[in-house]
Amino acid sequence: MIGKTIGHFAINAELGKGGMGVVYRAHDTSLDRDVALKFLPPHLTADPEARARFIHEAKAASSLQHPAICTIHEIGETGDGQTYLVMPCYEGETLEERLKGGHLSVEESVTIFRQVAQGLAKAHGQGIVHRDIKPANIFLTADGQAVILDFGLAKLAGQTQLTQEGSTLGTIGYMSPEQVQGEEAGPESDFWSLGAVLFEMLTGKPPFTGEHPQAVMYAIGHVATPGLPGYPAEVIELVQGLLAKERAQRGQAMQQLLPPYLEGGTVQLSGGSRKTWLAPLIVAVALLAIGGWFLAKGPSGPGLTSIAVLPFEDLSAEKDQEYVSDGMTVQLISRLGTLGVFDKVI
Repeated sequence: MIGKTIGHFAINAELGKGGMGVVYRAHDTSLDRDVALKFLPPHLTADPEARARFIHEAKAASSLQHPAICTIHEIGETGDGQTYLVMPCYEGETLEERLKGGHLSVEESVTIFRQVAQGLAKAHGQGIVHRDIKPANIFLTADGQAVILDFGLAKLAGQTQLTQEGSTLGTIGYMSPEQVQGEEAGPESDFWSLGAVLFEMLTGKPPFTGEHPQAVMYAIGHVATPGLPGYPAEVIELVQGLLAKERAQRGQAMQQLLPPYLEGGTVQLSGGSRKTWLAPLIVAVALLAIGGWFLAKGPSGPGLTSIAVLPFEDLSAEKDQEYVSDGMTVQLISRLGTLGVFDKVI
């Protein structure tokens, strides 16, 4: 495509490629500006009905005017039937590329989260759901604005059906519990995915991982969200709320926890609690105690096949350390599972 002219767009460079198509930088000769042209894979638009549904959704998305939403300027088709989108050409990098350098600070994570949440709230207010929020679909511009890419493409590719081409392990890792079960996505699904992205920005890795897609899907639906000991209480509460398994619980979190982020301005973070250092200490002591028990019993001791970790309880007067208790429980289960001495840890 480089060097070709499609309509009034002169293509001069390739910007990237993936399962959802190839993106080129082009010069709009009519308006004398640089734009991005995204050519969709032919198999996605071969079905006339699927293409018609996509164009309908793309038109709806093009009506969204918000700094955090990538606007679709135009939908075109080449002489040989290839569908392409015309979008702004941003300078910067995707969040996926940024995270290759490691996790982000709490302040930067919250800033990016707030901007994307505001964009999603705008789209949801007009009845448009993204369905595929993940680091690769969030672009960080050179002037500090997070922009959501690819509205409408997830539905075109059948991302809610895990057997469809284009469903990758990376995408599955950000799907909500209802999406991995093949159910229709709604606003709560988008915010679940954004909660997973926030977790990754803070820690450098997604909340649910596995060696194969089925393991990731099981974790999303059944495994508790890993704890975030040491992080500000507001952020922990937000992540736990958005990653709730049930839509109703997420909806409640959206109503109670999101407004400060959606209203703009500065979100005041209280910082990590001075008591959060207790979590890793208690986990270490518990592991030492279990290790000492095994040393004392020796090889002839009773063989245990499973062990249960009971939840820690917050006994403070303020009852403001529940997230630390949850974090200790999750950490202890995780650490015991790596010892290799139990068939089952619950």
